[in-house]
Amino acid sequence: MDASRTVAQIMEQFEDLEPAARRATFDMMLREIVAANPEVLEAWTIWEPNALDGLDAL
Repeated sequence: MDASRTVAQIMEQFEDLEPAARRATFDMMLREIVAANPEVLEAWTIWEPNALDGLDAL
């Protein structure tokens, strides 16, 4: 649960990142969490349409 809370707190600050870098940054972060925590089988997030970076159409 600690990892989940930490990810949530970091992702709440997504507007501080450049929109074009958000997906890659969060993808890398989630991959690292799974790699560093053997008890975590997978990690993902759900965002409202175009809420993360406005680039869903790409």
